Amino acid sequence: MDGEWFGWGMKFLTLISFLFCCSCSTRYQPDGFTGGYEELQLSENMFSVSFRGNGYTRKQKAIDFCLLRCAEISKINGYRYFTIVDQRNDTTNHTITSPSSSVTTGTVNSYGGINAYTTNYGGQSYNISKPTTSNTIICYNIKPNNGIVYDALFLLKSIGGKYGLLTTNPKNESAQSDQNLNAQERTNSYQKTKPSVKTTQDSEKREKLFQRYIDNEITREEYYRYIREISNR
Repeated sequence: MDGEWFGWGMKFLTLISFLFCCSCSTRYQPDGFTGGYEELQLSENMFSVSFRGNGYTRKQKAIDFCLLRCAEISKINGYRYFTIVDQRNDTTNHTITSPSSSVTTGTVNSYGGINAYTTNYGGQSYNISKPTTSNTIICYNIKPNNGIVYDALFLLKSIGGKYGLLTTNPKNESAQSDQNLNAQERTNSYQKTKPSVKTTQDSEKREKLFQRYIDNEITREEYYRYIREISNR
């Protein structure tokens, strides 16, 4: 009976681990242990941007996130448009095997005979594919007439909206000035990291902090620190 319970326990833990891992695709984040984006400035307006996913990241998601980071890099450096002069999509494959174990149980009859059987657990093999996308881009203030040209603001809206990462105002998007772009970037950051509202008083404090952040009265780091202090009360 103990061996049977142990077997069910192993199956349960394996199932829980599988379900947990399936929900852990790489987030849109700087490159780390589970993957993410990174970039390198090659010249004044040329950048190398890449996104590395883990074994639970779809290839299309890696492509989208790399393109999204290209748009962010363009905007951060004061450019509206960019072109891709080199693009690479790679996938690394490897196999992992889960640990195996065995449990033997048996009974002894009245004549001294032994009836035993062994149950094996684990030992399954899984194929893991990790996608990586890299783009070399050239950024522009004025839209070039030749080639495929990407609008950084449009991509921030479309890809960010697709994955629920950014919020934009479509009525004002085409007419934003540099100052408005900075305010929109702060709004996106606020909507992305806004904690859940517990009380009306906390909500008012967050709104006031956000307005101070928009007005450049406090830095990004100070804004996040104050928000954490309110959330931890």
